[in-house]
Amino acid sequence: MPRTLLPMFPGDQEERRYFSVFRSCTAPLFTGYYETEFWDKFLLQICHAEPVVHHAVVALASLHESFNGSAEHGLRNDQYGLKQYSKSVAGLNKYLSTAKDKSVDIVLICCILFIAFDSLRGDYDTAGRHLFCGLKILCSSQQDPTSSNFIHDEIVPQFVRLRVQAKSTLDNYLSVADPTTRAMRVPKKFSNLGEARNTLYGIMSLVFNIGRAEKLVFEKRKAQPEIYAKILLEKQAYHASLLEQWRVEYDDLLTHLRTSMGSKDLRGATLLQIHYNTALTMLDCVHTTLQCDLDPLLAQFKEIVTLAKSLTEATRISGVSPWRNLLLVDQGIVAPLFLVATKCRDPLLRREAAHLISSPRREGTWDAQAAVTVAERVIAIEEEGLSQVNAAKDVPESSRIYKIRCKKIDLVSHQAEVVFYLNASKGADDTYTFQESLSW
Repeated sequence: MPRTLLPMFPGDQEERRYFSVFRSCTAPLFTGYYETEFWDKFLLQICHAEPVVHHAVVALASLHESFNGSAEHGLRNDQYGLKQYSKSVAGLNKYLSTAKDKSVDIVLICCILFIAFDSLRGDYDTAGRHLFCGLKILCSSQQDPTSSNFIHDEIVPQFVRLRVQAKSTLDNYLSVADPTTRAMRVPKKFSNLGEARNTLYGIMSLVFNIGRAEKLVFEKRKAQPEIYAKILLEKQAYHASLLEQWRVEYDDLLTHLRTSMGSKDLRGATLLQIHYNTALTMLDCVHTTLQCDLDPLLAQFKEIVTLAKSLTEATRISGVSPWRNLLLVDQGIVAPLFLVATKCRDPLLRREAAHLISSPRREGTWDAQAAVTVAERVIAIEEEGLSQVNAAKDVPESSRIYKIRCKKIDLVSHQAEVVFYLNASKGADDTYTFQESLSW
């Protein structure tokens, strides 16, 4: 639904300055290593004609600029961004209550911008509510045969990535049915990295959906355990086959593109490989009842760390703006490395993963400093009291944390309330939980 670009951005001088910041810095850097028409083109056009989008874009640019020097300063002092955000929220409420011909496109665009703003500020509850509402609206719009191609081509991929990224931190808001991957299939041939990326995230969204099925199985297993176990195995096999199809087509795409890819594309391709290995690992994680069953995945864990190291080094050598390393709206390397640090019990590899997280950055709902603090605490808890840990097998099942939940996280005061879940003993149904306050 692109609009005609007007010659002068509306608003006062300060708003026009922040639009310039958004166009030249925020939009190109928010999405990391990928070109996206949504951020790089459509938003720049739409915000000229739609005040609610205009104010949300200005708010994001203000927040982004405030993070350039100090993340803490940005969270405390970006009053201008909060004011613009509030104007956008109020404007959208008025639009919904008074507009005769409401555009679903505009509502969903605002949801995406609100989720980005709240996530990057660390207001995960509000971001979760926006995500929940956006998914419901998106689900309803897909029932309408007249819904625009813009929703399918640009909006749906945004929500798929937001949903996958937020799954671990906003789980309470994700019980709504996922409308984005109902007819998931891998194309016979990828035309570009963007198509490969969208397809991979669609598969990852399906993998994360298994978590809800797992909960159902856990509740019903005493009644009909064999039936539910069969269902889960069938789902696992189906998702594994989708990932294998993706890998084959992706390898073929790289074969054709490698000689023509620039440095940014190469970094984007590396990040996709990291996320592919993360999806493979997550598929095993959601199907296992014992943490020791993850030990054979050492090669996948090593691949994630190796690729993350190469990506970090390539980014450093390229001289990319430090803004990129501080604030991203999409998922990058923090979540995959956190997975390695908390699920791989090889003492050297998990510490290497934690070290790679430690540089200050925020990737949507993932804050690197908070993540490394939790990861290091997991390592300390699991290895506490053990005389010697030279390999994963030296960490017994009874010492392993199988679930982590952040009840509360405050990115301004650098504090989090974290709940840790352990099995009471190997193979036991009983679990042991405890809560700690962590700071960094």
